[in-house]
Amino acid sequence: MTFYVNCPCCSALLEVDAEDGRVVNKWTPSERHKSGEDKMKAALQKLQDDRKKRENLLENTRSTLDAKKKRMDDAFRKEVEKIQKEGLGEKPLRPFDLD
Repeated sequence: MTFYVNCPCCSALLEVDAEDGRVVNKWTPSERHKSGEDKMKAALQKLQDDRKKRENLLENTRSTLDAKKKRMDDAFRKEVEKIQKEGLGEKPLRPFDLD
């Protein structure tokens, strides 16, 4: 069970747990109701803003990973070309060959 209390100091709405008396949630006056503002429009705008943030984050991550993949592919291709030119050289020693 929870109680909702208005704070006398900051006019925030506090959600207080009845069992242990701790504050579960706090809404500042600016978060509660902005006079003359439609709550649904504000909520829809927030959802759209969040969607744009996620899309930007996804695009940034995708471009970073694509650049990293290109660097790795180039490095691998260069090493393959180097090995094809120079050859493998002599066979590396295996630990059981040393016995």
